[in-house]
Amino acid sequence: LSQNNLSGSIPFEIGYTSLISVNFDGNLLTGSIPSSISLLASTRRLILSNNKLQGTIPHEIVNITGLTTLDLSHNSLRGKLPVFPEKLQNIRVNNNYLEGTIPSSIATLEKLFKLRLEANNLTGDVPKAICDHFRKDPGSHFGYQTIFSTDCAHQFLPPKVNCDCCTWCTGAFSSNKRSGTCPGGEIKVDINYKQSDWYRMSWYIHDSGNQTIFQEGPLLSLPKVS
Repeated sequence: LSQNNLSGSIPFEIGYTSLISVNFDGNLLTGSIPSSISLLASTRRLILSNNKLQGTIPHEIVNITGLTTLDLSHNSLRGKLPVFPEKLQNIRVNNNYLEGTIPSSIATLEKLFKLRLEANNLTGDVPKAICDHFRKDPGSHFGYQTIFSTDCAHQFLPPKVNCDCCTWCTGAFSSNKRSGTCPGGEIKVDINYKQSDWYRMSWYIHDSGNQTIFQEGPLLSLPKVS
């Protein structure tokens, strides 16, 4: 049901289904995530990204014990990160308004190889146990790239999150939720685009002396099929 311009809220009755995959990506859903999702005992993939959802991530989500992929990115969710189900491999909650620190309980997710937390209001130090987990390159065991991203970039604004093990750091210009004062002089944005088996794009911001003050990417996506 992704990309269908569906509107309204997620019905409470969704918890009384036996769906293996729930994908509402790219719709116009509003309201909060119902606590009844904890009843989705058979669900492996829960994708609610790119909507207009508000409220918090319900703590009952830990009860979806078979969940391996959770994507709540690009919404307006607030509050703190909950305890996640132990079988999760892929967590995307980036581009929300989540706050607080990153809980060390995430390190107990032994199969987790992708964790995207950037473009939120999270602060503080990444717990050592989480860094120890990602330094083991857990994605290599599944044939995937290990990704751990936070707002840890060191540009001309201090980072929100202190992380020395992140594979991807974003900063002041990574989201329209950021604000700050640009340095004096001219600003030049360069976008580099290369196509091979994948699409690869990077972008840079340079000051008037052609010094890089911000870099994002490379970002990868699968090629389009015509």
